[in-house]
Amino acid sequence: QTTLAWEHGARLFAAGITGLILVLSSVLLREVVAARSREVGLDRDRAVLARANADLEAARARADARAAELQATLAGMTDGVMMLDPELRLLQWNAHFSEFTGVPTSLLKVGTPMEAILRAQADLGEFGPVVVEAEVKRRITYLTSRSHPPVIERTRPNGRTIELRRSLLPDGGYVTLYTDVTTRKQGEDALHRAREMAEAATEAKSRFVA
Repeated sequence: QTTLAWEHGARLFAAGITGLILVLSSVLLREVVAARSREVGLDRDRAVLARANADLEAARARADARAAELQATLAGMTDGVMMLDPELRLLQWNAHFSEFTGVPTSLLKVGTPMEAILRAQADLGEFGPVVVEAEVKRRITYLTSRSHPPVIERTRPNGRTIELRRSLLPDGGYVTLYTDVTTRKQGEDALHRAREMAEAATEAKSRFVA
């Protein structure tokens, strides 16, 4: 009986070990399947991330190309150009902007408030003998009103006449073109004086004949 009991116990132990091995094998198999599933998911996520990175790099390259094209266009223009965002902060400009407005190049940074630009111009006498802060406030109010004429002219202290063409952007900002029209104005003034002289001569002739 001792032998039979031992054999029975051995069989039970073997059955228990077998069951345990089956359970462990099942758990291990599930873990392997889950690991493979996670790896597949990771591979899919890596592929999505790679595509997103590629799209981002392509978009960045297109944006850089457009920015370079815009800079080249601005640099090649004979007019001065200034672009403001809806909060009247500087976005874009070219070299002629400083030349035609007297704004110091040290102020030309993305995000510079228009108020600072106007204050620098007023300090430099670009607007004539004015009370600086009052003039800055007046011009900021003028800009924010969005109701000013699209074309105005301004004579600078150096005698040059600058024409400003200001357009409202869809987002509420502005783009302004600055054109030196001094030669045109001088021609118009000369024509006006010639017309006045001709009219005066005609009137004198009429008086003489009378």
